[in-house]
Amino acid sequence: MFSRNTIIIIAGILLSLSLAAGADEQKDMEQQYLESLKKCCTPEQRAWYAEQHERYIKNHPAAPLRRYKQFTFSEGTQTAVHSRSAVNSVLVLINETLYSDQRAKEKIDRYLDDIYQAHGCEILVEVLEGGTEVELKNIIKQYHTSDAIDGVIQIGSLPAAWFYDADPQYGGNFTCDLFYEDLDGTWLDNNSNGKYDEHQKGSGDKCPEVFYGRIDPGTMGDYGTEVDLLCDYMDKNHAYWMGGIPLKESALAYIEKDWANSTNHTDKIYGLDNTEVRRYGQSTVSRSDYTTNRLTKDYSFLHMWCHSGYNAHYFTDGGSLGHAAIMDIKPKPIGYAHDGCHCADWAAGGGRGYTAGAYVYSQSPTSLVCISGTKTGQWIGLKGKLFFEELGKNSCVGQAYKIWFADYIAREGDNNIAYFILWNYGYVILGDPMICFKEVPTALEQDNTFSYLPDYSLKITNNTKVKISYTVPEARFVSLKLYTMTGKCVETLVNKFQNKGHYTIDFAAGKVANGLFLVKLNEGEFSVSERFRIVR
Repeated sequence: MFSRNTIIIIAGILLSLSLAAGADEQKDMEQQYLESLKKCCTPEQRAWYAEQHERYIKNHPAAPLRRYKQFTFSEGTQTAVHSRSAVNSVLVLINETLYSDQRAKEKIDRYLDDIYQAHGCEILVEVLEGGTEVELKNIIKQYHTSDAIDGVIQIGSLPAAWFYDADPQYGGNFTCDLFYEDLDGTWLDNNSNGKYDEHQKGSGDKCPEVFYGRIDPGTMGDYGTEVDLLCDYMDKNHAYWMGGIPLKESALAYIEKDWANSTNHTDKIYGLDNTEVRRYGQSTVSRSDYTTNRLTKDYSFLHMWCHSGYNAHYFTDGGSLGHAAIMDIKPKPIGYAHDGCHCADWAAGGGRGYTAGAYVYSQSPTSLVCISGTKTGQWIGLKGKLFFEELGKNSCVGQAYKIWFADYIAREGDNNIAYFILWNYGYVILGDPMICFKEVPTALEQDNTFSYLPDYSLKITNNTKVKISYTVPEARFVSLKLYTMTGKCVETLVNKFQNKGHYTIDFAAGKVANGLFLVKLNEGEFSVSERFRIVR
């Protein structure tokens, strides 16, 4: 039986070599490798890849759209104080079958609260199932019109949009999230085969109006149930929002042989002094070095340039690194950008597993988000300077991508349409698109006052030194304690009998780590609590 990886590997070689060449030299080089491609890719292999869409449709039969629930989780009245390009409104689309599981629902609801507390944005929720990509896009467009949403977060399985790139050598079928992001362009299926093959400006442009992120662990079925994988992912995601995953100003650019002389922009996040750049030929770049010395180090961001397929990376030295091996390593970095063909081709994995998914959904306690692609190409390393600059300004991944890609399409998208589609239409954000890399944002301003009842209030006056005030209406035993959000008591502030009166205590926040905490006041039979976040 032929290897499914062959087409992907050859396509990756074509990409990298063309980058290093001028226009005329590039044409000659591409022609040489087209001849190699004809020898390496048999008609049988081409037919297998061409049938990817048909296999997906067979495994995901059409079902009518069912919109089970719509609600506003938060009104978005707060303002994030540590996040540039702040997200004002986000739509969360949740698969109904997944949300009907009580464990999954609890984790998802906690996640909604986490991103609200962090970004202070309006959070709109749709629980749905079935339908077509057109129906799903129409829902997104409705929310964009009525609520000016900045982005969409998909949780669980929902319809996918497919695009067909007609290039005879590099093209093929692939899932295309840009279809959901560009809300005023025109997408045409000229062959009426369920695959778009033309993208026009329509009434607006071809740029993304929203970002689209995927939290869909059901694509990694070889490694656990959808609910188990989701719960594990949401737990480590929650740890990030609570300050339990430290953000270190440390990034890695890991550059394989065929990109060794390419420009790299990873340093725009943390600066040159905080960015390690390893280029093939100048440093050790190999499978062994990557797995032993890089994935085990706690970089906040890792940008990798390497030939890839949906099921593995392919190193010049050391051979392939499959998604099973990545899962076993439990990579430590928090965020990833992978420049490699089909690295995020979740559909090609057939629900069993794929390369980029192994980073996001592994048992790693820290890996949370990856931007990569579902097709040949992905040029974020060469063309994504603005993306990395936005991350360096603490824009979340989704906003950084949207700002960069809209600018990139506006500048270059019409210069050579076929070529632009060839290398850029497969971008996908896997995991939480709300993650930031300079610091965890907080929507809680200083000097907030929390009021419960007329005589009962806790006042948070500073994020690092906290003054807590409360009133005792009559003599009684009073307990005032500080808890983590998992219920662990970290500080007993008051635990004694007190007379009627107004009391103020100072709490030295330096005793505890950054994160979200619960202050609980008990006075006799009366109990009240409120959350606050400690940020340094």
